[in-house]
Amino acid sequence: TLKSNQEALCSRNDLLLSELMKTKQTSPIPTTIDEQESVRNHDSDDDNDLPSVILRCNGTFTGHNDAIWCLYALDDVLLSGSSDKTVKVWNLRETPYTNLATLHGHQDGVLSLTVKERTAFTGSGDKSIFVWNLDDYKKTTSFVAHTDPICSLTQYDNHLYSSSNKCLKVWDIQTLKLLNETQTDSRNGWLRILMQKDKCIYAGCRRVIKVFDAVTHQISFDFELPTNDSIYSLAHSDTLLFAGAFSGTIYIWDTRANRCLETTCQHDATVHGLCMQTADNSNKSNLISASSDQ
Repeated sequence: TLKSNQEALCSRNDLLLSELMKTKQTSPIPTTIDEQESVRNHDSDDDNDLPSVILRCNGTFTGHNDAIWCLYALDDVLLSGSSDKTVKVWNLRETPYTNLATLHGHQDGVLSLTVKERTAFTGSGDKSIFVWNLDDYKKTTSFVAHTDPICSLTQYDNHLYSSSNKCLKVWDIQTLKLLNETQTDSRNGWLRILMQKDKCIYAGCRRVIKVFDAVTHQISFDFELPTNDSIYSLAHSDTLLFAGAFSGTIYIWDTRANRCLETTCQHDATVHGLCMQTADNSNKSNLISASSDQ
């Protein structure tokens, strides 16, 4: 089971991500977050002043035949990538949530995805990146990007970022030309997840979230888990940072104070995917999480 493999997964010699793709079927879970519940005086040093973040499950999406590894939410649709080698597009406008399209082409599980305007980029255990047109759900191109499975993708300022084992690559998002490659500390292993926020690229690796400057590509600072858990997914709101972990726990930080506020355990297995979606006509947002549980 995933639980029994924890020590091996978090060891210095991390197993290939393809080993992890033999997991159970899963469904993304949308969760409502009340930002007003998290308002705090971030100049205070009193831990008792830390906010309470309320998470409420709003429903589930069902359709993949294996573990879900990545999510991306637009205004009207949710994209999910799975070990079943497909990307599914879900309707967010109506409930019950329905599958609008299924994208086929990868030869291994889809571990990562990101979107710029109406173009989606997906990364896989087959070491390739596929580019999709979201108007007609057709593949426009594909290329081999790494020598190991592609753990994560994100985009910022006409750059596409991809991560793999000890490696972060930067691509021109129009020409797909490689612009920069950064090797991480050999002790850190897989850069499992990437996220863009405020001209920075957040990279989750083991129990540390490294923050890279998007211009210089140098590490600016980092966040560290308060436990020996291992990070598999990231998401953010205006002031909060969320990290999904191996244990099924979701960790929550106040990014203004660089402090871990609290944790919530919504899942019984690894949280492979997190993403935010702004709810219509309200000051609330949805945190959507995907796991290897059932």
